[in-house]
Amino acid sequence: MLLNGDLSHLMLIIPLFMIAIGFHEAAHAYTAHYFGDQTPKEEGRLTLNPLAHLDLFGSLMLVMAGFGWGKSVNVDPRQLRNATLHMPLIAAAGPGANLVLAVLSMLGLALVQGTSLAFLGEALMLSARLNAFLMFLNLIPIPPLDGSKVVRPLLPLGLGRRYDELAPYGIVIFLALIFVPGVSTVFMGTLQGLTTGTLGLIGALFQLG
Repeated sequence: MLLNGDLSHLMLIIPLFMIAIGFHEAAHAYTAHYFGDQTPKEEGRLTLNPLAHLDLFGSLMLVMAGFGWGKSVNVDPRQLRNATLHMPLIAAAGPGANLVLAVLSMLGLALVQGTSLAFLGEALMLSARLNAFLMFLNLIPIPPLDGSKVVRPLLPLGLGRRYDELAPYGIVIFLALIFVPGVSTVFMGTLQGLTTGTLGLIGALFQLG
């Protein structure tokens, strides 16, 4: 969980969440547009404005579960120059954007330490944790998360068809991982561990103590 129950913490994470989701979904949209799909442009998704990318249920989950998600960017594979190659790249662009924001947040944290801007440290650290967490969350290969769209084109034909049969149940599986006692502890603990480990590596790179 990324929330600690404190109101001031919630007021800090909401704008950071909006920025993270805005960059994540915009990365999908711009990448799809670059590869030839006009759908994101037609639907007004070629923007960093988070209001164009917020999903109501995903935003409510931020308060309920400590994290959330944005509105999926629609992609028409028929408009892509090479759908087999480009679909995984489009899917990976969102988590990639979160990784970039996590690295930039950690870099900002390194730059403000010991300066008059050190008060920004909490926000920068929370931004780094949020974006790293969202990256790992979205890379899980469960439909409709981005990880499933990265993995699907790489599967052999027969296995791919069986994987497609999982799609209608993806959201149920995902919610079970979050809310079923015991399962959620392992699932969330794993994500938190990956997040902490990744930020530790980035922190070491920037010599953060």
